[in-house]
Amino acid sequence: MNSQISKSVNGKNAYRLFTEHCEGNNLNHEDMLKKLRRTSKYYGAFIGENNFYSEEVSAYLGAFYYY
Repeated sequence: MNSQISKSVNGKNAYRLFTEHCEGNNLNHEDMLKKLRRTSKYYGAFIGENNFYSEEVSAYLGAFYYY
């Protein structure tokens, strides 16, 4: 969720900013897990660890990761 939080996140403030983000956006545990799952799916495509997309799309996404 770091990509959705505009403030600088570090080890000291990560939990506080995370809870503020959830409360500020009215996200419950289930909503937050769904968002994390979706984000991890996209991240996995960039690093080549899933096969949700065609080989052509995966190759393009992989090019971003390896450069």
